[in-house]
Amino acid sequence: MKKVFLLSITIILFNTYLIADDWSAPLDFPSKYHAFQIVKNDTILGVYLKDSKQSRSDLNNLGVQVNTEINGLMTGTVSISDYRLIMRKSLIEWICISGVVYESLDASSTASAASVGRQAANITGSGVVLGIYDTGIDLYSDDFKNSDGTTRIKRIWDQSEEGNPPDPTLFNYGYEWTSSDIDAGNSTEIDLNGHGTHVAGIAGGNGRATGNSQPAGVYVGMAPEADLIVVKPRVNSMYGAWEVDAIDGFNYIIQKAVNDFSSPWAINFSMGTLRGPKNGTSNFESMVDGLIESNFGYGQTIVVAAGNEGDMQLHSENSGNGSIVFRTYDLTATPDWFKIEIFYPDDQYYSFNLEPPNSSARIWNFTTSEWTTYTLANQTINSGSGTGGYDAEGNSSGWLTEDGFVAIHNDDVPVSFDPYLSSNLKCITIDIASWPDLGVDVPNGNWTITMGNGSGRWDAYLVALSNIEFNSGYYTTTGLIREPGNANHVITVGSMNTKNSWQSLAGSIPPVPGFTLNDISNFSSEGPTRDGRTKPEIYAPGAWIASTLSAYSVNYYRPEQTTLDGEHYLIVGTSMAAPHIAGAAALLLEQNPTWTNAQVKNRLINTADETNGYKMLDIHTALCEDREDCSFYPAGFVIEERNSAAQDNSRSPVLISSLVLLSFFTIFQVRKIRKGGKHVA
Repeated sequence: MKKVFLLSITIILFNTYLIADDWSAPLDFPSKYHAFQIVKNDTILGVYLKDSKQSRSDLNNLGVQVNTEINGLMTGTVSISDYRLIMRKSLIEWICISGVVYESLDASSTASAASVGRQAANITGSGVVLGIYDTGIDLYSDDFKNSDGTTRIKRIWDQSEEGNPPDPTLFNYGYEWTSSDIDAGNSTEIDLNGHGTHVAGIAGGNGRATGNSQPAGVYVGMAPEADLIVVKPRVNSMYGAWEVDAIDGFNYIIQKAVNDFSSPWAINFSMGTLRGPKNGTSNFESMVDGLIESNFGYGQTIVVAAGNEGDMQLHSENSGNGSIVFRTYDLTATPDWFKIEIFYPDDQYYSFNLEPPNSSARIWNFTTSEWTTYTLANQTINSGSGTGGYDAEGNSSGWLTEDGFVAIHNDDVPVSFDPYLSSNLKCITIDIASWPDLGVDVPNGNWTITMGNGSGRWDAYLVALSNIEFNSGYYTTTGLIREPGNANHVITVGSMNTKNSWQSLAGSIPPVPGFTLNDISNFSSEGPTRDGRTKPEIYAPGAWIASTLSAYSVNYYRPEQTTLDGEHYLIVGTSMAAPHIAGAAALLLEQNPTWTNAQVKNRLINTADETNGYKMLDIHTALCEDREDCSFYPAGFVIEERNSAAQDNSRSPVLISSLVLLSFFTIFQVRKIRKGGKHVA
């Protein structure tokens, strides 16, 4: 019998990151389902909360550490034991558990006209803060050092360590390191993942790192003289981070840039989550928008990776009564769990039915300790009901069936902790997990969802680690922008292909199939948002981008993806595309230090190159559009070269083929291309 675990145990194996992502509103299953038996009561949850009557001090006395506050909505942390007490006695007006985010230059610098743009406009990002919220950074890579050996990193807030929080009121957790700490060799922060280092190199690396007798200055980032502020999530950046910690991280970068350094700022977020209504109304997206809407007196922007689900069958868009089919496949002995979210209009009352692969799967009776004659396929959940509802502590019950533990709730989440309170949509949530005690596994096979008793559009989204997809005829590859990429004000970035062949430590790598040059990358998530807005707004290089390699990375180790200097690494993903735009924004903010987010966003979009049918970053035009002292293109530049193959199989709109950049996605998710095992971030 293969070892399986209930959802709550799955949560533990992933360092409690998945609590919110996997089980948004409810805290856990009832005690009879063995939930959280191995979780200590002091385990910390990230939460959103709202309370118009109590002060920060009052909330702290209830055990809630309040951090960022925007438009009446707050981020915070609380232990499980205090959370249960708060829910049981209704001590706070509204509270819900935070979701979880995952991590979503070689040819890229030339493809985006970055090097020629910097030269023509004499702009390098100097005096601008580039904020990176990611898995950390390799502090001692030469790509992040000045010529005198001092660090360009002004601050690091390691949220995963304790002992020196940045602020006792706003950010009372983690460990803050200053540039002096870094220069003295005192900082203990390391990037075991490597994703954050790679992203930072694309946005702001200066290309000084090299080895193996290779020349320096080959892998230069977009804004090579920008100041860096880095925030590393807690607890284990290998798997994910609380949404609320990301919001705190953004706020921290902003406060430091404005109050400590009097600088304009651009933040890169190459992470995200598939949860949520994808229309800008979730807690996560509304708070991110709120940060951008705040007037800090300095130029500002937040850039988000679109996601890497463009070639995945995770979204089904439908209208009216009917059925859809999804399948689970190749499930192994690892913990089995998946979640489905279905959003439908607030004025409708859809009923819901789930038929598992074993349509006769019986339900376990915990009172008599035997299988009943009732089957899962025959259970209908009407609007406003669920598999047992919630108790006073927010615990959710469900059915243990022969095809796994199933909890279904059809918009019956109590208002006091409804995670999608402002979405104007109803939401059906389905969680399915294995059950260890009776040897119940989540099976492989087809699952049928039937919606009835309603009309109007409904969207179903599969949220899982892997091994689940809608069947042919039941899915669309559109509408899969990861949150917070659906927020109104962020710049959401898709990936395009600028390279498919390169020289590596393993030799010459021939063109990689599926990466046609100048095409949108097949993995790049597409919009629109659920309310019809265009996302992503702009594309940047995101395929086979060479950027800074963390010396501590346990993920990036293949010689065929390591550059000749041994200091840079090639990966693909919208995580790589986003920092191109963040770095480009930093260049614009050096030039225009008081520009609003809207001005930065509009300039980048309106000057984008549409030669290939989509908006591709052209920072040279963006920087030089309204400057008489900035040559539109340097002498000898041939515009037709924008569509021709340059050296190293890259698309190059400039003559300088030796100056190249970096680019990478994730939004905190690192997955692998299904065929070939290449890293997609």
